[in-house]
Amino acid sequence: MFPSNIAELSHVEELDGINYYVTVDQKVGALFSILHQDIESSSGPTFEAYLGRIKPGVLVRFISSTEFSRSHRLNVFRLNAMSKIGWTESNLLIAIETKPQISSILRSFLTIKNKSDHSDFESEISHLNAAADLEGLLSLGAVSLNASEIEAHFQKQALELAQSSTGAHSGCEHIGVIRLWKQAAHPIDRHTVAYLRQQIQPPFEIVVNVTKVSDMRAQYLLRRKRAQLLSSNDSLNSQSLDTATEATEETLLAGKSLVNVEWLLILRRLDEATLKADLAQSLRTLSQIGDVMVEVEGVGPSLAAASLGGNSHHSFLELHDKATAYLPTQIEGEPNRLRDIALGALPLHRIDGSVYFFDLWAKGYDGANCIINGRRGKGKSVLANLISSSLLHDERVRLIKVDVGGSYTKECELFGGNHIQFNLSEPSGLNPFQYLTQTDYREDAAMIITEFLSTLILESKETSLTKEMQGDLERAVLQFCEQAGTTGTQSLDGFLSFSADIPRLQLLKRFAKGGVFANVLSSTDNDREPRRVKSRYTYYNFERLQNAANEDFSQAVMAAVIAEVNLEVLVAGDAKRGNANRVVFFADETPFFIQKNGRFFKLTTANFRKFGHGTILIAQTTKDFELTKSDGSTDYGILINSPIRFFYQVDDTPEVFRDRFGLTDLQIQSIQNLGKTEAYREVFLQDELGGRVLRVQVTPEEYWQVTSSRNDNERIQALLRAVPNLKLKEAIQCLSITG
Repeated sequence: MFPSNIAELSHVEELDGINYYVTVDQKVGALFSILHQDIESSSGPTFEAYLGRIKPGVLVRFISSTEFSRSHRLNVFRLNAMSKIGWTESNLLIAIETKPQISSILRSFLTIKNKSDHSDFESEISHLNAAADLEGLLSLGAVSLNASEIEAHFQKQALELAQSSTGAHSGCEHIGVIRLWKQAAHPIDRHTVAYLRQQIQPPFEIVVNVTKVSDMRAQYLLRRKRAQLLSSNDSLNSQSLDTATEATEETLLAGKSLVNVEWLLILRRLDEATLKADLAQSLRTLSQIGDVMVEVEGVGPSLAAASLGGNSHHSFLELHDKATAYLPTQIEGEPNRLRDIALGALPLHRIDGSVYFFDLWAKGYDGANCIINGRRGKGKSVLANLISSSLLHDERVRLIKVDVGGSYTKECELFGGNHIQFNLSEPSGLNPFQYLTQTDYREDAAMIITEFLSTLILESKETSLTKEMQGDLERAVLQFCEQAGTTGTQSLDGFLSFSADIPRLQLLKRFAKGGVFANVLSSTDNDREPRRVKSRYTYYNFERLQNAANEDFSQAVMAAVIAEVNLEVLVAGDAKRGNANRVVFFADETPFFIQKNGRFFKLTTANFRKFGHGTILIAQTTKDFELTKSDGSTDYGILINSPIRFFYQVDDTPEVFRDRFGLTDLQIQSIQNLGKTEAYREVFLQDELGGRVLRVQVTPEEYWQVTSSRNDNERIQALLRAVPNLKLKEAIQCLSITG
């Protein structure tokens, strides 16, 4: 065993809601938890101003730990999958400490003399609060740990240790310490440590001690340093001389402070060979922030310096604002928030392996409309399937999907959904008019029906009606809506009987009873009530209509589906005003639907955003969401109405793409450098809370559930044909094992 001088706990006392620890050698300190700052969304505290306000004699210890986990206490979608994959969790603690203000002999005398109920350390606590700017620390979001949590930290650091060739070892683990003993000649920024820590194998702990130097001593040290450099004949010292001169001027004239910084990385491993390998890899990584070394002989004092109540062992000088670059307070990942997770939230990974919960209804979102862009093979279908599966985890959500490739047939069966396909010779079962008696939003319903009918009477090269024709049609539809439920039939036939004087009447009659396209709006005996009462999942599969010979029929069916989707929202009600039920509309291969229904899609995104429901539109490029106006200019309405965006690529010049979506140059670079491996695909999520890179990683079983690959789905069907009575879920489980 070796002497480590690790502090021992005397007791914990509470004052004004804050718990303070007192060590055996009578140091007083307080321990707080605080969130890391996420550098991608710029959320969380910054410490530059705080370090400038602390007084000499106060030690501020930043303790950032990262560990790998597979255990989750929350009931969320993908719980089993995430437990198999695992994730990292990072926690940040801040300890503030002062040395004893009076001797132990004097304290004993005062205790006997006063005989009061007040704490013997009340004066030290008051001094600590003022000198460490406790109020400022609390304003950054720091939360005081309770007595049992503080005691647990002292118990953890009280292990008996013995010297080893790599550092120290206890009965159950080997411990290695890497020290930054000299900062790099080149400057680092506040993101550097966050980037480097991703390359360090967890578990690990970064401890940084900061103490302020008094102004008088700071100026003395800087002047002495400058004098030493001036007297040196070494030409390599010119840069150091400039730095020392600048530091002297800033402390004398700009009011900046000089601080001592001690920087330590602590690794704990079960065997010495693993520790040695991880220490070597960490040394290579950390060389980017300065000269680093493995502590062997000095491992005891270093571990003491990293512990609560410990003294600093070896530090370097830095200006307080530049010292923040060495703090472990920032991560390129998700801060470990203690919060309730929404039922429909989707757990994914951040770059550092932490868990990010994508919630379509997240607090702070102005709307729940989302777009996903990416070329084939990027992984957008897997992401879309995971999002829809997570949404269905919340029974308040009703999901409606449309696509042209049959990609969601498997998902629809797994969730017991209503799979609807269309044939030219069969009634579609569609009738948007039947919703008019089921909503109080008559004017909104009239606008939807008008847009639907407008699509049916467009000439071949038209993209919209004239304003005069549109106005005549709107008036007729509004009048029909006002009488809905009192007279007539709620159908196209009923509307034509009620409104004989409308533009292009003969074109509409093609879709009425007896018309050539009557099947577009014809119901079967099983479709006498809206499909929404039959299932929470409705899948409109346009695979048979994608190459239909008659374009008018397929276009009319699409318009009718979009109309019903919009009317579903009006029936569901305003989710922004307390209605818990929500409708989510998925459209895959969006260009197929937008080509002739662009205005209708724009209206759809506007309606869903207005009433607090969600749309998720998927395409191979963001240009597919752009509409051409009658004057030739571009209408970005769909993109504007969709503030949540998953980008798999930059599909325009970087400058144009950046300005169109309000991205930064750094975010553009992140999108351009998205990773893709056998284990995961990366995607950039932009929303109203910021932007971040996410990793979509699935288990083998999840892969076979969500894959839309034709070859994969043919393998599933072949297995089902080969094994009679085998269920789809069983086939997926077999393939997830055999590959």
